[in-house]
Amino acid sequence: MALRLVRTALTLTASALLATMIALGLVATSSASAGPMVPATNLQRANGGAPFAHALMRDAPLPRGARIIVNPRGLGDAVGRPSMTDLVDVRATYQVRLPFNLGTFLRSRRPSGAVLSGQNSASGSNIESVTGYSYSLPFANRHVSYEQLDYSVNGPHHGVEDLRVDAEAVWLPIESVTMPTSKPVTLTAYDHLSLAMGPSGAVSITLSSSQAGRLAHVVASLSTAGGGACMESSPLFVITTATRATKGAASKFWTATAQECPSSLDVVIGTRHFTLDDSSCALRAPVVSDLPRGEAAATRQALTGCIE
Repeated sequence: MALRLVRTALTLTASALLATMIALGLVATSSASAGPMVPATNLQRANGGAPFAHALMRDAPLPRGARIIVNPRGLGDAVGRPSMTDLVDVRATYQVRLPFNLGTFLRSRRPSGAVLSGQNSASGSNIESVTGYSYSLPFANRHVSYEQLDYSVNGPHHGVEDLRVDAEAVWLPIESVTMPTSKPVTLTAYDHLSLAMGPSGAVSITLSSSQAGRLAHVVASLSTAGGGACMESSPLFVITTATRATKGAASKFWTATAQECPSSLDVVIGTRHFTLDDSSCALRAPVVSDLPRGEAAATRQALTGCIE
């Protein structure tokens, strides 16, 4: 993830406070989810890391009666907050009445698809002992490559406890990749896959206009892949077509190759290159359904696992 460090001070309205109280709303060890955090449209429409982080904070679960503190008394950095150069971190600090157990609260209010980690703790000469938990959240916007809520508390005082909430996001603007469909679109898959030897038993079909249009729509919606490198890899499938020739410019090939390792869809358009995430069911399901029945067994098997 390439990133630029951006820090944003949080200004909460009454509705923002209510939303934040939702992001800290967790209790019990139940694995049942509390449903989606922020209305999907709020996060999907956010344009930029700071607007996205603020939208995330507005719906962060908070315990009943949490009161925002304008001048916190030195609660240190949230435990577990990562060091990332492009991280946008929106922060708020609250006082909550005792008795209050942060871990129990967060477990019971776990947002849909979120993974709760902790307990983590830290202490130092200039801060009191701090306990923290983190929600790693499913990405709610295709431009987001990191999305997390961190919660931290320090020692109680005078019947209350300080609670810090950090809404964090890494925003990577994604250029939609357009797959041309004016020329024949070919899908190639394989009967055998080998990381060491590559694929074999190629099965190629020419997609119908409706099949090609469906794939083009999916490709345009894919997020950028997280990156990575492997010593060996093998193509899972390849989509090949060409751009339409224009006056004074010849058509050029357009290829999209799904790699086994790391999992990505490598798109080449002339001299331009894009690396997209190929793990979504939205892409894998239509590819499998377009293949001739009973053929390309290895590709079918490799594409059975996908992310909704």
